Amino acid sequence: MTYDIIISGAGPAGSSAAIALSKKGFKVLLLDKEKFPRDKACGDGFGPKSLALFDDLGVYKKFEKENFEKSEYVIVSSPNGHKMRGKAPTADGLRDFGWVIPRKKADAILVDHAVDNGAELDEFRVVEPIIENGFVVGIKGRHDGNLVEKRGRMIIAADGVNSAIGRKMGMSLHLSQYREHMAIAARAYFKGAENLEGGIEIHYEKQNKSLR
Repeated sequence: MTYDIIISGAGPAGSSAAIALSKKGFKVLLLDKEKFPRDKACGDGFGPKSLALFDDLGVYKKFEKENFEKSEYVIVSSPNGHKMRGKAPTADGLRDFGWVIPRKKADAILVDHAVDNGAELDEFRVVEPIIENGFVVGIKGRHDGNLVEKRGRMIIAADGVNSAIGRKMGMSLHLSQYREHMAIAARAYFKGAENLEGGIEIHYEKQNKSLR
């Protein structure tokens, strides 16, 4: 079977693309190496522009009924101690708040909405693209331990910085090539934290030279 579009990676980018394209009548195959719902360690903050996108995709009400924590401001502090606080923008077409949504829930809602709109979802670890006559015409990957091929007229690589497709096409940098500008995220959830209600704080620390 040849799909109109194959999307590698079912995170917010890949799922959003699958929803938008399925709504337009394209036959979409959405692939991810994990089984949903699955968690991710980064990206719990969804700002006003993300909420506007949820409107466009027709999924806003599914998020709204979950009653997620609102975020009305962001505080950013630099390694030298400077701190900046900014409120969510007041602009036409945008809400003046965002949401803090665990990725395990956010991604599952988007994936389910993609499937509800006609996209096909498969648990599939992409290994490399299939290239014929200079064009990417599909992907190879592992499914249930077997190496299989999927063919599509267009392939979207939405599988992040370590994209198997990006590496094969020479579009992904090795960690050693951008180590000076690399950030590592850590996430944990707390109850009863003081002075944190209604906003997000992002703190940047100086690089530990031992990590170079």
